Amino acid sequence: MNKDRPLVVKSYLSSLPARVNSQEKIDALTFFAQGASHCGDIAATTNNNNYETCDVAAIIGNAFGSNPGKTRQSHYLVRKMIIDTQSSQKKYWLSIDSNVFIYKNKLNPSKFLRYSFNGVFPCEGIYCNENPTEKNWAKIQKEYNMNLRDWRSHGDHILIALQRPQGWSMRGINFEDWFVSTLDKICRHSDRPIRLRWHPGNYKDFPKYEKFLHKYIKRHRLQVSKENSHILDDLVDCWALVCHNSTPSSVASIEGIPAFITDQPGYCQAGEVANTDFSKLENPDLLDRELWIKKLAQCHWNFEDLKSGRCWSHMRQWVKVS
Repeated sequence: MNKDRPLVVKSYLSSLPARVNSQEKIDALTFFAQGASHCGDIAATTNNNNYETCDVAAIIGNAFGSNPGKTRQSHYLVRKMIIDTQSSQKKYWLSIDSNVFIYKNKLNPSKFLRYSFNGVFPCEGIYCNENPTEKNWAKIQKEYNMNLRDWRSHGDHILIALQRPQGWSMRGINFEDWFVSTLDKICRHSDRPIRLRWHPGNYKDFPKYEKFLHKYIKRHRLQVSKENSHILDDLVDCWALVCHNSTPSSVASIEGIPAFITDQPGYCQAGEVANTDFSKLENPDLLDRELWIKKLAQCHWNFEDLKSGRCWSHMRQWVKVS
């Protein structure tokens, strides 16, 4: 860690939508800057839509979506400006993203969120979690009354967790092509019943794809999960979960259900413990998850961690400045 001079940290409130839908997001940016100041660095929030020189620029989310209805909005343009500017200057941008463990309690009492430098995918970002300690995982276990469940020894259906068709995590892949290809992979290696789970935050778009999906639902007698179903309900008596690279693969892995992903493992939070070879669908690899879960927990911090500077003092070690 370079301590020759204080680092300049800016938290961009302008990276939020004009009609921000969550005080949590405002607080996350505010408390992150507060923690950096607590550690002796020069940190502040800003509502500026223009770039302010800094070593680390904190934003909510990213600017990698393919939905033009969103990417033209002012907060997306701010995010893109930050990412492009910091990257071109070989500086750091920090993404504050969703909590993988929130499925256990959507109220998220202590406000755990996920933090990384210079990327949102594990293979691209700096998650500061190569040598995880026990503390973050212990705090999350207590917060959510959870632990790693043993790998399941039985099950019936295969659950396909569908992602937002134009979401950034699909990485530009056409949703319909992906679905046809993935369904074919499953059917070539298993005759188990298949259930579809639409992305719960994107159900308003389901009707746009219902006609496309209907022929496959009818042909393969696919089940469709209800709009308000909890993922844990869909994982009851589940043999395996299939997705491209999204959070349900981590949920399944924590709950002892083998996950199969279609993306490269480095682009998935569960990539270290997920399967990619669909020929093993009936006999999945059941990998050790102890190091993986500690690494996943290490990049999650709650608001008290932010305000006290505990998060920043840990992540600061990865910031190299000239």
